[in-house]
Amino acid sequence: MKSMKSLALVTAFALYSIGSFAQSCFPDGLTLLSQAEVDAFAVDNPDCTEIEGELNIGDIFGDTDIQNLDGLSNITSIGGNVTIVNNEELTSMSGLNSLTSIGGSLKIQNNQEITTLEGFSSLQSLGGWLSIFNNNGLSDLQGLEGLTEVPGILELNANHGLLTLDGLGNITSVGDDFTITHHSVLTSLEGLSSLTNIDGNLVIFNNNALQNLNGLDGLTEIGVNFSIQNNNQLQSLSGCDQLVTVHGGFGIIANQSLTTLDALENLETVVGIMGIEGNPLLQNLEGPSSLTTIGSSLHIESNFSLETCAGMESIETIGGGLTLQANPQLTDVTAFSQVTELGGSLTISNNTILEDLSGLDAITSVGNGMIILVNPMLESLEQLSNLTAIGGELMITLNGSLTSLWGLENIDPESISDLTITDNQLLEYCHVQSICSYLDVESNPSEILGNEAPCGSRTQIEEACIDISVAEADKSQIAVYPNPVSDVLKVQGTDPEQSITLYNLMGEKLASSTSGGKRAEINFSVFSSGIYFLRISNGETVETFRVVKE
Repeated sequence: MKSMKSLALVTAFALYSIGSFAQSCFPDGLTLLSQAEVDAFAVDNPDCTEIEGELNIGDIFGDTDIQNLDGLSNITSIGGNVTIVNNEELTSMSGLNSLTSIGGSLKIQNNQEITTLEGFSSLQSLGGWLSIFNNNGLSDLQGLEGLTEVPGILELNANHGLLTLDGLGNITSVGDDFTITHHSVLTSLEGLSSLTNIDGNLVIFNNNALQNLNGLDGLTEIGVNFSIQNNNQLQSLSGCDQLVTVHGGFGIIANQSLTTLDALENLETVVGIMGIEGNPLLQNLEGPSSLTTIGSSLHIESNFSLETCAGMESIETIGGGLTLQANPQLTDVTAFSQVTELGGSLTISNNTILEDLSGLDAITSVGNGMIILVNPMLESLEQLSNLTAIGGELMITLNGSLTSLWGLENIDPESISDLTITDNQLLEYCHVQSICSYLDVESNPSEILGNEAPCGSRTQIEEACIDISVAEADKSQIAVYPNPVSDVLKVQGTDPEQSITLYNLMGEKLASSTSGGKRAEINFSVFSSGIYFLRISNGETVETFRVVKE
């Protein structure tokens, strides 16, 4: 009987002991605003090891006098969020050494004297965000090695003493956005060596000492957008070598020291917009040699040293528009020779020394208008001769060297919603078929002024327009061959007494004769290589043929 009583006593003690060391408490959360409250926690709650709700250490409205967290040493888990904010005298997280799990997010903000996160050395799991913001005494993130994933957002922002990301080396996955922003002395991302997955956006912004992206080597895809912006010392994208797909947009913007895109050699697809903008030392786009598809628009803008788009030769599909704008050294756009359609607009603007559009020859349709604006050396639009539809406004403005609109003749006039041809001081040949047919409809809006006659006004162009189209030329009984021609051009099928007149691209008459029968010949050996127009008239109808001299 005595032994039975002893057994019952031992059992009761064991159950009491278990309850004492694994007691949950504070289901509505706990807020500690002073060092006295931190110290009192262990005294007042000696058996509390699991806080069911949130734990807030610090005052969101102002500083506290909290210097250490030693009074929290029994806590092993917290069911809600943990916020450690505005503790100007707190130097470390020791006191939380027993903490193994946080059910919600961990936010560490505005604790200027913290020099280490070693107090989190036992932390194994996190249920939400990890935010480390404006803790200027931190030089690294050591102490977080127990974390292998962040299910929510991972935010590293404005920790101006942060040199490395050491401490995050075991994190393999971020379930939402990952932002690394506003760090003055961060030189390396190599502490992210295990990272293989980001479900949200990756933003690397305004890290003024960062020189490369080494540490991102495990990433093959980005879940949404990828932004690399305003990192003034960033010289290369090394570290992005394995990146294949960006499931949103990709912006490489305003990185003052960036000279190369070489590390993007495996990039194949950008689902959203791609912008390469404001990188003043970037001279070419060599690197993304595997890139075939951009799901939305491509913007190449304000890269002041960019001379060529070489490197983009594999692009076949641009689902949105193509903008080449404010690249004052750009001379070569031949890289886009495989692009046949644009879902959005085509904008060629403010490219100071761009002379022609070779490389855009394969484009047959544009979905939302075409703007050719302020390209002072642009001489020809001939390379756009395969373009048949533009789906919006056509604007040709302030192109000081442009003399002719040949190249636009095959555009369906019904695809033009508005026409602007203004202030092209040398432009004198506007009466191509597409423009003539558009202007034939009186209600079609237009603004035409500031060009050389007969392009100076709508009336002038209408008077110069001739009834000719590619389709009509194909139906003609007249054959003009060989075309291209190097020596003698033969004209067959003319009627006696038809006038034959040859013009150059400037509209200047070079030769004229009257056919003596069904055949005529013109000696082209005396003319230089280029585009010419042969006009054949019987006094009632006129047919015009475009001839290329090799």
